[in-house]
This record gives sequence, structure tokens and C-alpha cells, in this order.
Amino acid sequence: MTETIDELEIKAESAREREEQIAALNKLAEALMEREPERTRTLAERALNLLAQSESELFQKGQTAFALAMLGMVELKFANATKAIQHLTSAKALATEIGNKPLTMRILGALGNANLNIGNYTDALRIHHERLALAESINDEIGIATSLHNMGNAYFKLSELDKALDAYQKSLTLKEKLGNVHEIAMTLTNIGNVYFMIEDFEKARSIYEESLALKKKSNAPSASIAHTLLNIGNIFYKQGNFGKALYHFEEAKDVLQESPDLLTRAQILGNMASALAGLGRVKESLQKQLECLELREKINHVQGVILSHNVIGLCYSELGEPEKAESHLLKGLELAEAQKATQEKADLLKALAGLYKSQKLFEKATDCYERYQEVERERFSEAQAKKLREMQAMYETEQARREAEREKERSIELEKALSEAESQRKRAVEANQIKTQLLSIAAHDLKSPLQSIVVFSNIIKETPQSDILDIYRYADHIDEAAKRMLALINELLKSNEFDIGEMTLNFKPTRVDKILESVVYENQFIAKKKSQMLFIEHAEEITLMLDESRIREVIENLISNAVKYSPREKTIRLSAKKLPIKSSRYRRAANFAEDVSEVVRIAVKDEGQGLSETDMTKLFGRFQRLSARPTGEETSTGLGLFIVKKIIDLHGGAVWAESEGKGKGATFFVELPIRTHLNAP
Repeated sequence: MTETIDELEIKAESAREREEQIAALNKLAEALMEREPERTRTLAERALNLLAQSESELFQKGQTAFALAMLGMVELKFANATKAIQHLTSAKALATEIGNKPLTMRILGALGNANLNIGNYTDALRIHHERLALAESINDEIGIATSLHNMGNAYFKLSELDKALDAYQKSLTLKEKLGNVHEIAMTLTNIGNVYFMIEDFEKARSIYEESLALKKKSNAPSASIAHTLLNIGNIFYKQGNFGKALYHFEEAKDVLQESPDLLTRAQILGNMASALAGLGRVKESLQKQLECLELREKINHVQGVILSHNVIGLCYSELGEPEKAESHLLKGLELAEAQKATQEKADLLKALAGLYKSQKLFEKATDCYERYQEVERERFSEAQAKKLREMQAMYETEQARREAEREKERSIELEKALSEAESQRKRAVEANQIKTQLLSIAAHDLKSPLQSIVVFSNIIKETPQSDILDIYRYADHIDEAAKRMLALINELLKSNEFDIGEMTLNFKPTRVDKILESVVYENQFIAKKKSQMLFIEHAEEITLMLDESRIREVIENLISNAVKYSPREKTIRLSAKKLPIKSSRYRRAANFAEDVSEVVRIAVKDEGQGLSETDMTKLFGRFQRLSARPTGEETSTGLGLFIVKKIIDLHGGAVWAESEGKGKGATFFVELPIRTHLNAP
């Protein structure tokens, strides 16, 4: 028989036995989770304090796991995902230790959602997979359905919409079988989200409205109904129908009027402000944003507070109140820097640059814009690294699953067929991933210099002709941005040549020492900008068969990297010398043609940041970002060394690097065969 809240209140205060009181406190905390989450936190903390005095180890572990789970779920409700993960991880360890599978499943669900909230999408997917396996092991159909639903959420965040839709559909089928109307409505809402993402707005709205009707029929929590109304409003907002969007946002606000869910109320106010701005009602929009900020500060939703300061600053700027605009934007920037919120920091710096430009404060505008570009470069590098980690984790998970499937296959012929099909799929997936990354890098790295060109061109237009030095400085910015664009496009085109097999070589007798002299001379300017010394230490007069323009690209790339990753006032040395084949790095016949008895070894040695053991494993890979970072705000696509390796391979040569470790510099070596006849390899 289920105890009422009143009965639990009495038992929690008057129970004679400590264990009875602890159990009552935990049950009451669970019962009040939706209605009074702050009390849930207080009750769970009381239970934990009492548990420190418990004599039964099994009881202590079980109730401690439950109380920690309650605390984790409360923190999740208040958008404190990091704290939630700490509590839930401890709770999971205890629940697993005592073999409480239902509690472990519940904790895993919350833990997966907490990881989802902070962007750990791959971890979230792994956790929900673990929960699904546990639910299947005890034949818990409700657990299976909710796990599939949550896996759909993770796939959705990973932009794998086909897998998300598949997981949602499987979850929906189970939920319809079980007859839980509210749960059916929840999954329908998320299916609607998939159609919203692919901009099939009519289909999305139809599904949302079906979900809304089911939620109202099942007396779903007000926050759940409000979220669906928000989704419908967002469709109208995307379609530019701000009036209808506002109507649905206001309806969501009315539904949530008595709810303690301040986080959702703040979200609604923010959406209402956006719709009002779309209608040109800027002052009303500002008022809603100020109310939204007040709520977010009340619940300490820091990310939301940062966003509110940004939007409020933009509103004040539009209303012609630059002092108030600057105040809010700077407050938001301070919070973003403290939280290491790079996306928000970039948005705020860009907004400040625009504000200062409108006030003709060009020096401040330039400073903010340059800081914005720096953050964007850092953010892109982090995003690429994270994406690569996610792809690796997904690849390893998929590999493990397929390996298990292959072990179950009895037919050798079938296994061979599956293996071939898998290889073809991998090649297709890899090609698609490479194409996606090429487009992603091009879109981002071209966007930044293009924005620089636009901004500094406009500043030049507004700079008095008498300030000729400033005009020259801004023109230099434009020149550098254009050169970055050209370099990026060239690297992408070269990478694509290798992919489609269009790289051809034009072999002819060429002096290697002359190539080195020419490339060093051309790169003296960029080295001098960083007060670096660049010179040829020793170069023998050596003629061999090679493609001069391609080998020039190799040397240019290695020198460019040495300059880019070396601090100011360091030295970069080049050398070229003949070696007998037996003294070269690779002595196997397969590396060089049979007629080769000598090689030329080219070395580029720097005093830069050096290479770690991890770096050594990643050298010459496509899109690989190493631990070293440019010392003068230069950019990198992660394609340069990949192109170097491909060109040297086509020459039948070898390329490698040596370093004593981080901070001890690096030397890149290239060996090319010295042929006795004029036939290309």
C-alpha cells in the first residue's frame, strides 16, 4: 500500500527507529521531487546525515545510494549537471555493489541525461546503452522503452537523426503496448523534434499537437505541457509568424503559472521576448528579458544568465542606450570567461565589437573583434577534437558490436560476405566523414577571414583620411585575412586531389639545394615578423629526379610549421646531404627502386614546442591536431603534414620526425632516392 505524503511527513518526524525515519525521509524526498524540489534536497541531506550513524551496512549502502540519487536528480532539475553527475556516479557505484538493479537503472537514466545536458553526448549514449542492457536482463519493458527514448535523445544531439528516429519509433511501439499515455506523448514530442530539425514543419506541428492532446488527456505535469506548447510556438517563430508564436508562448506561461519549475518559466520568458522582438516591440521584449534574467539569477542558472545579459545588451543597443548595453555585455563576458563558456564568450565579444563600432570607438571595436576571432579559432579546434573523439568512440562501439555478431556466425561464406559489406560501408562512411570535415573546416576557417575583410573594410571607410597609419594597419589585416583564405583553399584542393586520384607528378632533373635556397629566402619575412632566425646550415649540390613544384610544397610546409609553432627569437636550421642507402632510415628494397644506391636527406630543425609520444602516433594523419599550438595566432587545417606524406610517398621517399619531448624542439626529415636514370618511380 502506497503511503501518502502526509503519512510520510508524520513518519519522517516521529519515527522511533532511525532506519524507519531514514526510509521515510527518502520516500518523502522522492514524493516531493516535482512539487518541492528544494525540500527534496533538504530531506535527502537529512537522510545522509542520519545514515552516518546506521549500524546495518546493507541498509546504509542502499539508502545512501537512494539519497544521493535524489540529490543528483534535484541538481539535474536545477540545471546543475556537473553536481548531478557527481552525486549520481557515487549512487550508481553503491547501487551496483548491493545488486539493486531497479535503482541502478533509475540512476543510469538520470546520469545519462546529465551527461547529455553538458554536451557529453557519446558518454550519454553509452550510459543509456548500459541501462537498456540492464532493463533487458530483467525483462523490464518500461525500462527498455525509456532507455530507447533516451538513446534517441543522444543520437539526436549527435545529429544522427535516422538512428534517433529509429530509437524513438521502437520506444513508441513499446509504450503503446504498455498503454502509458503520458509516456507516449513524450516520445511523440521527440519524434516531432526530428521533423523540426529537417524543417518538415507541417509534419512536426501535427505530431506536436497530437502529443499535446495526449498530455492534456493524461493530466501530464504542467512543465511537460508547457514544453510542447513552446515547440509549437517555435515552429511559428521559424516560419516568421511571430504573432502565433507569441500566442503559444503566452499559453505555455499560463499553463506553468503555479509550477515551481523556474527554469522552464525562464525559458518561456526568453521565447516571448524573441517573438516580441520579431514583432518590433523592442521595449516589451526588453522587459521580458529582464524578467527572464531575474529568474535565472534566482536559480543560479549561470549559462542562462550569460545568454540573458547578451540579449539584453543587444536590446539596449537597439534602443540607443549604449551605456546600459555595454554594462550588460561586459557582465555577461565576465561570467562567460569565469565559466570558460567559449561559445557565449565569442557571441559577447562580437556584440561588443558591434556596439563600439556603432559608437565609432574603432580601437575598442578592433580589440574586441580580434579577441572574438581568437576565441572562435580556439572553439573550432576544441569542437573538432571533440567531434573526432566522438567519432572514435562511436567507431569503437560499432566495431565491438559487429565483432560480437561475427562470432555468432557459423557460416564462413556468410562471414566473408558480411566482412566485405562492412568494409564497403566503412569506406563510404569514411569518405562521407572526410567530406563533412572538409566542408566544416572550409565553412569555419573561411568565415573568419571573410568577416575580418568586411569589418576592416568598413572601418577603413569610416576612418578619416588623415589617419593614414590606421588605414595601413587595417589594410594589413585585410591582406592577412585574404592570404589565410588562399592558403586554406589550396590545402583543401590538394587534399581532394589525393582522394580522387588526380595528383600527377612532373619528374625532371632538379637541384635540391637550389629549392632550399629559394624557399628559405621566400620565408624570411614571416620568420622576421617573429624575430626568428631561418637559415641553411649545410646543403650539398645534389641533382635528382623529382617534381620541383611538389617538393617545394613539402619544404614550404615544413618551414611554415617550424615558424608557426616556434616561439619568438628562436632558430630554424635546414640541411641537405647525400647518404648511402645502408645509412638511410629505411633500408628495405620496397622503399626505393632497385637502382638506388644513395638518398638525399633533408632536415628542418626547430627550437619549438617539441612532440609528445601521443603526437608521434598522430603525425601525417588527415585532420590531426597535435599538442603544440601556434605562437602567433596562426591557423591550421590539420592537412599540411598529411599532404607532405602523400607527396613524398609518390616520390618513393620517406618522411618522419624526431623529438626529445615537449619543449625540446623537433626535427623533420625527408629522404628522397637519388636515381641513376631518368625514369620516374
